[in-house]
Amino acid sequence: MLFVGRPEATPPAATVPDVGQFILVLRNGTRIQAVAFTSSNGNIVYITADGSRRMIARADLDSETTVRVNDERGTPLQLPL
Repeated sequence: MLFVGRPEATPPAATVPDVGQFILVLRNGTRIQAVAFTSSNGNIVYITADGSRRMIARADLDSETTVRVNDERGTPLQLPL
């Protein structure tokens, strides 16, 4: 049966779950927690949970381990970082 003039219910928009922070793993094994980051001019600029803006050399990042660790946590990343 068709009802004219009655809008169909639309499903609620899917929300992106808050997965917390990203983990940046350095070549020396240090792990850095960041809520956001970007790559610029050979550096990784990241923001900590307290809002601090910090920077590390891109060459110091262990990209393979960083991607693996974040995938395991449900925060997938894509290369290049």
